[in-house]
Amino acid sequence: MEVYKGYLKIETLSDLCASDGDVYSSLIDTDVCADSKGFPYIPAKRIKGIMRESAFEFCNADVKAMFGEKGDKSSRIAISNAKVEGHDENMAALNEVQLDILKHPQTILNYYTYMRTQTAIDSETGVAVDNSLRTIRVVKKGTVFKAEIEIKCDGEWEKYNDELERICKGMRHMGLNRTRGLGEIQVSLEGIKKKDNNTVKYQDNYDENSIYRIPYTVYLKSPLVLKSVIGGQARTMHYIEGAKILGALAQGMTNDDFQNFTTESDIICSNAYVSMNGNRSFPVPNCYYKKKDQKKEDGKLLLLNKAVKDSSEQASPYGEGYCFELEDKCYKIDVKSRIGYYHERPEDKSIGHADDTAFYQMEMLTEGQEFSGFIEVKGNSVNKVRELLSGLEDYRMGYGRQAEFGSVTIKENGEVKKADNININTAASKKYVIELLSSVILYDKASGMYATDINVLRDAIAEKLNISINNDSGNPNFIQYETLGGYNVMWNAKKPTIRAFGKGSVLVINTDSDITEGKFWIGERCREGYGELRIRPLGENDTVELYDNKVSQNPGSGSSRDNVISNAFVSKLAKKELEKDIRMRARKEAFEEKDAYESPAISKAIIVYSEQDSLDDFYAQMKEITDVNKKNIAVSCKKRVETLEATIRDNDYWRYLTNVDIDDINNNNLLYKWYVNSWLLELKYNCRERRMKAGE
Repeated sequence: MEVYKGYLKIETLSDLCASDGDVYSSLIDTDVCADSKGFPYIPAKRIKGIMRESAFEFCNADVKAMFGEKGDKSSRIAISNAKVEGHDENMAALNEVQLDILKHPQTILNYYTYMRTQTAIDSETGVAVDNSLRTIRVVKKGTVFKAEIEIKCDGEWEKYNDELERICKGMRHMGLNRTRGLGEIQVSLEGIKKKDNNTVKYQDNYDENSIYRIPYTVYLKSPLVLKSVIGGQARTMHYIEGAKILGALAQGMTNDDFQNFTTESDIICSNAYVSMNGNRSFPVPNCYYKKKDQKKEDGKLLLLNKAVKDSSEQASPYGEGYCFELEDKCYKIDVKSRIGYYHERPEDKSIGHADDTAFYQMEMLTEGQEFSGFIEVKGNSVNKVRELLSGLEDYRMGYGRQAEFGSVTIKENGEVKKADNININTAASKKYVIELLSSVILYDKASGMYATDINVLRDAIAEKLNISINNDSGNPNFIQYETLGGYNVMWNAKKPTIRAFGKGSVLVINTDSDITEGKFWIGERCREGYGELRIRPLGENDTVELYDNKVSQNPGSGSSRDNVISNAFVSKLAKKELEKDIRMRARKEAFEEKDAYESPAISKAIIVYSEQDSLDDFYAQMKEITDVNKKNIAVSCKKRVETLEATIRDNDYWRYLTNVDIDDINNNNLLYKWYVNSWLLELKYNCRERRMKAGE
């Protein structure tokens, strides 16, 4: 089946409110969808929904075959969230901006949007209904969005393309209040071309009898939903299972080829945990405890390591989390997620709203994060795995990957090295700590059933390492359990739901062996990421310093200011913030002169200002008036504007303006207009307040 890729261009012909049901401010009743940086977007689910409605009206093809239906029939069309045009370029430019206020999410959101208010009118009395005033945020008319679209076609692309273009022309309205003037759009299908399978052929030499480790990183280009056994899509997993990576590799092979490959290569795909610049994290060990009422000092927490010593201090388990080690320090790293709110339209499309029972919510991992892991494979299959990874630059995984979720890039990240070789020698009795870096599934050989008995875990470790574990009844153990499940696409059936040892569990063992630190695998379904363990000698330090993560994930160049200054988007942001800054300055200075001028003089100055386009013309006309108070307004205004013009280049925002915007400000006398307008209006309101207090 051929795959074609392009994008939908969505131009707003009127203001648009595409909301996700969440509220980001108590001042706004209905807000637009916006990412963490402040850029508004249109959810792909919304786009695909109106595409489907348009298809039923204007399309001659099999709509259910194109868009899928409930059950096993998946959609042939995958759509990503629609981002504002130039999003990636603007983000790159903002990363170079040193002025925090200029790249604040609210600054960016205010550039694309504004607030509207509406109320309900009583049809009998003609007045507003009590408590009916509502405030909504809308995206400005003329904003252009672009959404990536991927289409699977089994031949006759031209016919398929014609149907899609007809569907796009039928997409005329979307979002809130689409029957009341909002949400008029124009959609076109652009840049469609056949997707190439750009894999890289590798011919490096590797020892066929050795096991190699290939590091990889998954970059989230859109939110990702990974259903959990407990909670379904309402609660996403905070890591990417190795089974998902194994499935991604399988996309490049037939079922028979894949089965042969997994048998010959002994492939194991580890779980991908949240990472920073490729530094893979691991679950915080359960033996780490936090002291009661402890506060951070110098950006770090001092945790108790109860695997070394059971302290008498009052403390509680640190809890679920991830950390990574860098330069002999342990850094905390958080998995970022958010809740999305959705509703399902009734099957009767004449009903223009959701049923009361059709609302649901989903937790999702937010875009922009990275998750890292590794693939262990025999030397004879390393080149094949690297080739398969090179074809995953543009891949979709997880729940809802055909709309809105799951767009990722999977890339090889780092040097291919031989896997850990754990050396074991005879020695005096020593203590070792074993950490479960992923969940472990074990069978009890006696009963043939899944087991969560710690003795079964010890026996499996001893058998794998070929060691004898001494009586360790006095050693502390920190074991937790998880419920595992999943879905097997090949079988088209759910995997069995089982109980297993949970990741982050820790146990301490005694053995008459000298064991080097390293990772190893035990139990069932290792190739899916289960059963990853790490062993290391038990140290003497009973405390662990856990630092806040201050490693930059996307470090900017810091000094490339020319690129920032030449960016039109950053310049427009700076221009808007410059206007706000000047108007605020004008109001402040007007307040300082609130008792200096009378109402007739202020009113006359406002009239003259509305008729004159420059400071010189305004001053010349005001000077001809004989009234001294009116002349004084002209003198003060001219002096203040000239001071502003003389010092404006020292303003932080001015330094980010392009020559185009600087010329626009100078040629249209915008400094004069911004300042004088706000200065006179503030004088007017202050004068009115003064008169009201005087009882006039």
